Order: sequence, then C-alpha cells, then structure tokens
Amino acid sequence: MVTWGNRQFYINGEPLEIHAGSIHYFRSLPEKWPELLLKLK
Repeated sequence: MVTWGNRQFYINGEPLEIHAGSIHYFRSLPEKWPELLLKLK
C-alpha cells in the first residue's frame, strides 16, 4: 500500500526516497550519450 504523509511517500509503512534526473541529449555530442546514460543510471 502506498501512502503519503509528513511530506513523504510510504510503501507498506516504509519511507520511500524518490530520485530524479534528466539529460538534455541535444546539448551533448552523440558519441557521449552512452557515457551520460550510464552516469544517469
């Protein structure tokens, strides 16, 4: 069960941390994409 409280998500009563990121691929060289995607992961 997913719940929300105290500015945080919980799954089965355990706090859940959400991390997010983005890459603007059009601002980098195509040959750098594999390296950038690995770093993002």
